[in-house]
Amino acid sequence: MERRDSTGSETLLDCIVIGAGPGGLQACIHLGRYNFRVMLFNIPGGRTSYAKHLENYLDIPLISGPELLETGLGQAKNFGVTIENARVERVTGREGTFEVQASGRPTAPASSSPPQGPRRPSPRSRTFIVSSGTPTTPA
Repeated sequence: MERRDSTGSETLLDCIVIGAGPGGLQACIHLGRYNFRVMLFNIPGGRTSYAKHLENYLDIPLISGPELLETGLGQAKNFGVTIENARVERVTGREGTFEVQASGRPTAPASSSPPQGPRRPSPRSRTFIVSSGTPTTPA
């Protein structure tokens, strides 16, 4: 969840990372390590989840794809990164920031929409990184 300021309003994130493969995880870990406010959007099942072994990622000499993802997500969480399992549908520039709309993530309702459970505002950040990989999966 985004941090709040003393008035209780949502605080602008420093970075939103789209994609939780090796590149996105590495970005999150480094940003989190230096106390940046980061949100990661993850859709499980990417190409790395099929890899039998990878070398030299996240300072690990040899590891399977699924183990790498589990380790990387754990490291990101330990550094305070917020992880959302939702698909990003749109990134919009708004007032010098970026706003992310994602499916599967309850957001603030439009005025004509009836309330459907707890809603959160769309996350906003100063920057964003797209590390979404490829849409292909092994045959």
